[in-house]
This record gives sequence, C-alpha cells and structure tokens, in this order.
Amino acid sequence: MQTEKVRNSKYKRDLPIYSEKRFVNITSFFSMITYTVTDFLYWWYFKAPIRTLRSLQRILLIVDDNFSISLLMKTFFIPWKRDYSTLGRVMGIIVRLLYLPIAIIIYFLVIILYLLYLVIWLALPIISIIFLLLTPAIDF
Repeated sequence: MQTEKVRNSKYKRDLPIYSEKRFVNITSFFSMITYTVTDFLYWWYFKAPIRTLRSLQRILLIVDDNFSISLLMKTFFIPWKRDYSTLGRVMGIIVRLLYLPIAIIIYFLVIILYLLYLVIWLALPIISIIFLLLTPAIDF
C-alpha cells in the first residue's frame, strides 16, 4: 500500500530513505558514504528545524488556547462574568491585568526555550567536531 504510493510518486522527497530508486547513482563505497553524510546533513539542518518550527507553532496554539491570551485581549474591557455593574467591570480589568502578564510570560518563555533548543540542535554537530579535535589523544 505505502510502497505503491511511493513508487508512483513523482517527487523524490516522497521516497523513503532506503528506497532502491534513491541509490541508483551510488556506484562505490565512497559515493555511498558521501550520499549518507549529505542526506544526514540535509535532514539535520533543513528537515528537522522545519519540523521543530511547525511543532512550535502547534504548541503556541495550544498555549494560547489554554491561557486564552487572544480572547482575554479581545474582551479586556468586558465585565467579569457578565456582571455589568461597576464592580463587575473593575473586577474584570483587575483579573485580566493579573492574568495576562503571567500568560504572556509563559507564551514567550515557550518561544525562547524552543528557539534555544533549535540553536543547540543546529550547533551540536559543529561543537561535537570541535571537541573531538581539541581532545588530546589517549595512549594506552
């Protein structure tokens, strides 16, 4: 089922990693290693960050839905619990003034943590290579 869809696909990116069609140009061990490394780097620096940013978008939607940030901003001056007295209006503004900064801080904290994760993800192979080169050789 899945393999038929992949075989009939006109886009190369739809092919699975270990498809026979993707390995047609591999004629030697060196070309296989080169292909594997470039495929890994393409995944590490392009596919995975895009997937991370999409998951960030979904998580921000969930955070906004749970904290109702956009709804609280739209209904900032509407009375609390539809109590149209002066006390209801004042309570609505006070509660929203206390709740909104906390929700906005959590929202931006999620953004900052995800972007920090993305920067660490992108720098990890480079940092690993640097540490491997700087590590002194161990003589046994």
